[in-house]
Amino acid sequence: MATWIIALKHRINSPLPARIMGHFTGIFLSFIVIGTISDEAAGELGKSIGFDQSGNIVINISNVGKLVLDNIPEMDRRVIEEAIKKIDETTEIIITRKKNS
Repeated sequence: MATWIIALKHRINSPLPARIMGHFTGIFLSFIVIGTISDEAAGELGKSIGFDQSGNIVINISNVGKLVLDNIPEMDRRVIEEAIKKIDETTEIIITRKKNS
């Protein structure tokens, strides 16, 4: 059974970090791992909103309303609901399959 990592991807779009770092880009990304969900939960989310080209699930403010959480196990649903509370116009949820090391 695979484990999926659920993380917040936050986009910082400001010229200030660019000046501090000494280059011209003003967009930085930060990733914060929230937890893990089961293969079953990821499959249900994939049915609701689909997978991107890389096989990840991306939840953002434009598709969060399409989520169906009814068939997701309770523990996984709590993690997902906690992450959903943190979505805004600069933050989205990325759910990706954990790579075996």
